Amino acid sequence: MTVRAQFSSSEKALNAQHNLTGSKQFGKTIEASLPISTTKDHQVILDDTTVRVDWAAPQRIAYGGYADEKRAQAAILAMTSTPQDSEVTARIHTGLPVLGRVTVQFEHIPPSANEKWMKRFGKPTSVMFEQPNYLSRRDGIEGIKRMLTKFNMTSFDLQASAQKGRLRAYAKFASRPDAEFAAQEMHGRKPNFIGHTRIMARHVVSLSITVPIERFDRAKDQLSELQAQFRKRDDHAYLDIRPQPAVCVIRIQAQDTTILGELKNQVENSLRGEVLRFENQAVWDKFFSTTDGQIFINQFRTTYRAVVVETNTFHRSIRLYGPATQREKVGMAILAKWADLRSRKRRIIRLEGRVIGVFLSTELPALRNEHGLDSVYLDPWDRIVVVRGSDSLYEKVLAAVRRTREQLFSPTHFQMRGPTCPICLNPVAPSRRTIVACGHDFCTSCITEYLRSSVEGSYFPLSCLGADATCPERIPLSLAQGTTVGGRI
Repeated sequence: MTVRAQFSSSEKALNAQHNLTGSKQFGKTIEASLPISTTKDHQVILDDTTVRVDWAAPQRIAYGGYADEKRAQAAILAMTSTPQDSEVTARIHTGLPVLGRVTVQFEHIPPSANEKWMKRFGKPTSVMFEQPNYLSRRDGIEGIKRMLTKFNMTSFDLQASAQKGRLRAYAKFASRPDAEFAAQEMHGRKPNFIGHTRIMARHVVSLSITVPIERFDRAKDQLSELQAQFRKRDDHAYLDIRPQPAVCVIRIQAQDTTILGELKNQVENSLRGEVLRFENQAVWDKFFSTTDGQIFINQFRTTYRAVVVETNTFHRSIRLYGPATQREKVGMAILAKWADLRSRKRRIIRLEGRVIGVFLSTELPALRNEHGLDSVYLDPWDRIVVVRGSDSLYEKVLAAVRRTREQLFSPTHFQMRGPTCPICLNPVAPSRRTIVACGHDFCTSCITEYLRSSVEGSYFPLSCLGADATCPERIPLSLAQGTTVGGRI
């Protein structure tokens, strides 16, 4: 019999799965598992059949004698700045043995190291070595694998390098009970082939989250910060990040399913980014979708390189990715801009259909250049000009609209013959002519400016401005792509 149960949270589902698997009911052994969660850009796989095994790498302790404190500190600095010796640690040593005025103790030294090898650390005057714990890394790994194979191990994944003088591997087993039994039997053993040092074996539950590499790139600095926090934990939780060419696999491990669920939420919050909010409401203004708005957003890429700002016009939201401290500073700057925009008076001037094109080509560019795209912009869908700012700016825009109307209804306009551009009202030159499907003629430069204005205000598709802006014909994307702003649309 198969039963499907739904829980109110992932933490409760993980706990139920943990408690039910292997339990006996009505003389039967119950097996419980969580389904794989998959969306178009997100895949989560639960694994509860893994044992994490840690053991000492082959190593020895060395002591170096130096003539004075300065030379000893220089040796320690040389150790920390030498990449191939990243596992070696060093500190000033007090007590026996005494090899000079100042003695430095070096830990995690390779078993094969000799006095010549030690000269990389400031050429000590004398050197002494302790006996290595064991000699062969390969023999140690093969011995661990032999022990694990007895418990139905199905795979063995050795981590690339030692950490703090210890090697780590992940062993997978046929079932969760096999993994739990293997961890219990292996933990604390001190086999001869690793110099009678202690094995640490823990049954771990892990979640593997696979996301597209583009999504990982947005959040990689925030995830690195989270990974550093994991290393400081004392509950055996672990975060492993493995970028690949097309995807990134993020693995979370913990011994406790409740902690695993909490950590999963932290990782997914990092991947989703932080929606900028004020009083629990998403912060948004149309300015952030304009060219000036994008210029404002892009300035943070220079100052705060680790922060990614993503604007979404459809959802009217701003998401921030990156380290918490830098993310907070960028968020405060955007909030300040948003508050400034909200503090300005917002007024609307309605335009007659025939006025739109002329105003767009004659008055609007100068107003926007002088006062900014966030202060004056045209809404061609509702046929309005939006003014945000002082009373004097509003009066200035009103005067520009009046001049446009006067130009439109001047005797010169009515005396024109032949195809006339509905934007600039001048005759259309054959060499600079663009014809919309409805038959209306435009100057190529004028319709390009019309499209540029639509990009800056996030308006598309647009209607033809022919017949005093009453023509219902939509300007097709194919025509827009043939202009200098096609890529931005």
